[in-house]
Amino acid sequence: MRSVARHITPVSSLCLISLLSLASGCQSQATKTGEPLVAAGSAASTSAPAVASELSSEAIKADHVVVRANGLSCPLCANNLDASFKKLPGVASVDVDLGKGEIHLGLVGKQRPSPRSLAKAVTDSGFTFVSVK
Repeated sequence: MRSVARHITPVSSLCLISLLSLASGCQSQATKTGEPLVAAGSAASTSAPAVASELSSEAIKADHVVVRANGLSCPLCANNLDASFKKLPGVASVDVDLGKGEIHLGLVGKQRPSPRSLAKAVTDSGFTFVSVK
């Protein structure tokens, strides 16, 4: 029987490592205390979080909003947020920028999310909500 290790190339090793990290989940999302981690050098790391209870519960009228969040550091983070935002009424598109800690949302229709519901989607996904503009 031939050894499998001899047939693993550097590229396939990288793919295997990536698959294993996706299967085990994002390890950078939260600390043991439940506080989200901030990616080193991330632009969002210097922003102070907003208090969600102080946000408006009125529907957003704009067709595009930018949500800022702390703790975004991997593609799995983007997938979790993408799924959370797409569940909200009126969210047509989601584009997560991990480097800037921003989530760009395209909004359509009569039913639209409120700033408060956007903040809840961020915190329910395990991240720290910073702002919505």
